[in-house]
Amino acid sequence: MKSKTNKYGFTLVELLVVVSIIALLISILLPSLKRARDQAKQVVCASQQKQIANALWNYWTENEGHIPEVISPMTNGVGADGFGDQSISDEDIDPFYNPKRGYPEVPSKTVWAQSLPNVLMPTHMGEDEKAFRCPAAIVGWPRNEKPFRMTYRCAAANQPNGDENLNEESPYFKEHFGFMDGRIYKIPKPAKQKGKDPIAIIRFAEDQAAARGTFLRDMVRPVGPELIGPHNGGNVVINKRMEVEVRSKKTINEDLAPAGTGAVKF
Repeated sequence: MKSKTNKYGFTLVELLVVVSIIALLISILLPSLKRARDQAKQVVCASQQKQIANALWNYWTENEGHIPEVISPMTNGVGADGFGDQSISDEDIDPFYNPKRGYPEVPSKTVWAQSLPNVLMPTHMGEDEKAFRCPAAIVGWPRNEKPFRMTYRCAAANQPNGDENLNEESPYFKEHFGFMDGRIYKIPKPAKQKGKDPIAIIRFAEDQAAARGTFLRDMVRPVGPELIGPHNGGNVVINKRMEVEVRSKKTINEDLAPAGTGAVKF
C-alpha cells in the first residue's frame, strides 16, 4: 500500500527562502519607517512651536509691541540658577508651577512666575502643557525621570552669564539672541545686501548674524565637541521674526557652539 504524502507541506529549503525574503524586506523597510516616524515627530514639534510663536505674537500685539519678560529655569546653570545646576532639584525647576494659575501651594517649591508657560498660559494660549514637549526630545525636564514635561529652551532675560549684558544700550547678547526681556521689540525684516562695497557686505553679514537668534528652540545635548539636537542632529526653533524654522546639525553648531567651544550646553 502506497503512503500518502502531504502535498501542501514545505521543504526546508523553501522555508529558508521565505524567511530570507522576509528578513530582506524588513531590512529594506525599517529605515524608511524610522525616517517616516522621525519626520512625523519633527512635524509635531514644529506644530507645537508654531502654537507658542502665535502666543508670542499675540502677547506682542496686545502689549503695544513689548515682548514678554521671561525668567526661565531652563538655563545652563552657569552664573544662573536653573536646569544646568545639578544642586537644584527637579521639583524646584518646575516651569509650570504657579499658585496663581490654580496649582496647590507647596511651600518647598520654587515659583517661576515669569517662566514662559506661566507668562503665556492661559491668556495667550491654552493650558495644554504638551505644547512645551517635543516628542523626539533627547534632553528635558525633569532631568531625573521621564516622560519629559518641558524640552524647549527660551531666550529668557536671565540666560546670559550675568544679566548686566542686557542693560547696555545696544548689547551683543540682546541684538544677536533676541532675549525676552520685556522691551519694545521691532520684528526684523529679512537681511538684504545693499551694494557690493566692503561696508555693505559687512553690514549684510552682521544683519544675517543678528537674524539667526532665536526666541525658543529644542534643547540640545553636548557629545564631545558637538551639539546634537533631537531631529537628525538638528532642531526646530522660533526665530527672531517669530517664525518656526528647522535647522540642521551643522547650523545649530555654528549658532550655538562657535569655534567648537560647546558654549551652549543645552
